[in-house]
Amino acid sequence: VTPLPVMLLGGGSNVVFPDGNSGLIVVINRTRRIERLEPGVIKVDSGVMISDLLTWACVNGTGGMDFLAGIPGTVGGAAAVNAGAFGIAISSILEKAGIVTRDGKDHTVDNGYFDFTYRNSKFKYGNEVIVDVCLRVEEQDPGTVEKAIRDQEFQFRTLIHSSPEGIVLCDLNGVILMVNKSFFQITRNERFPVSGDS
Repeated sequence: VTPLPVMLLGGGSNVVFPDGNSGLIVVINRTRRIERLEPGVIKVDSGVMISDLLTWACVNGTGGMDFLAGIPGTVGGAAAVNAGAFGIAISSILEKAGIVTRDGKDHTVDNGYFDFTYRNSKFKYGNEVIVDVCLRVEEQDPGTVEKAIRDQEFQFRTLIHSSPEGIVLCDLNGVILMVNKSFFQITRNERFPVSGDS
């Protein structure tokens, strides 16, 4: 019997499976721990959704991550693709990470190990898995953090709505959260079931 290949999946953002049996065993990363290691440094499991991290940041007065607002997916996925917006990427705040190599060994690596480039790192298509990341953050008033995140979300939504490309944003359950005007123009579809935003 030939064993099926295993795919480790974070939040599922930017992943599309073909119809029918894919012949894969899919393991979904649901790790959710966020902890403050010391003033200015937090440790975040790779399975934490970016939106959950930003909610935690608002409650705990932890700034410096607002550039991630509106970006779907997990913290591990964001680190793997060097996610960011408006000229700032996660590589600018990532200090180190816990990883597991293909042979199952745990390691702690620094920022340089990622070989970050624009929207890329060695983890994007590699054989190693990001377990957690340590991020350099700023201790701020919770109200200041929340305002910065809301402002960034507004900028992100404005960018999506004004894009000439058709964009549809969904949550992890496939519920459509946002569809921009270009999508309707490209598809000539006047109605699309949207929850929350249109």
